[in-house]
Amino acid sequence: MKVLLVDDEESIRVLLGGLLSDLGCDVSLASDGEEAVEKLVAGKIDLVVSDVYMPIMDGRQLHRAMRFDPQYQELPFLFMSGFRDEYVKRAVEHPHYEGFYQKGESVSGFIDLVRALGDPTKTDRCQSD
Repeated sequence: MKVLLVDDEESIRVLLGGLLSDLGCDVSLASDGEEAVEKLVAGKIDLVVSDVYMPIMDGRQLHRAMRFDPQYQELPFLFMSGFRDEYVKRAVEHPHYEGFYQKGESVSGFIDLVRALGDPTKTDRCQSD
């Protein structure tokens, strides 16, 4: 499975990107929503994992832009954040989002969400060792 991981914090991109790679995912990294859009256009993506708060284009704006484009309306989208404020709540109450990972919680929970959003009919989805 090809996962686009979007977060403005390099440490999160390295940690979660490495974890996904170790699980067998093909991971593409972006530091904000604008960069994520460029990567979406450049190649096939099976899942987007995005932070809510980011500069330039945040996760809510990225999600909104994707849902307005018919090409990306059905692409699974997993929000994540280290915050639990109203802005994050509004992001995850949208009827067209697929999941939310609270940063700092169990990494196994993150893995479970990624696997659940992956297409089980694909042979190249993230696998356990």
